Amino acid sequence: MSSTPGRGSGNDQQNTVFLENQKGRLSALCRTLGDSGVNMHALTITESADYGLVRIVCDDPDKAKAALDEADFRSTISRVSAIQIPTSLVAWPT
Repeated sequence: MSSTPGRGSGNDQQNTVFLENQKGRLSALCRTLGDSGVNMHALTITESADYGLVRIVCDDPDKAKAALDEADFRSTISRVSAIQIPTSLVAWPT
């Protein structure tokens, strides 16, 4: 198991972003993080007709939150437990 935050250290943090279900909002979120130099390691989305919750594990959750807040996204940081699975153990379809 890695000891690098965002890489399955077991003590990771995630950013959760409330995102309106509108064209271009996910792209704007990703662009905001990319422009601020934040690298995403994992992203999941749960959605309804009106909004979605985007959960992101990245290399710098505090930097991500600051960038998201500056761009008027509503976000929080929470602790999560994560493990990293070596790609050698993954059976990819052929």
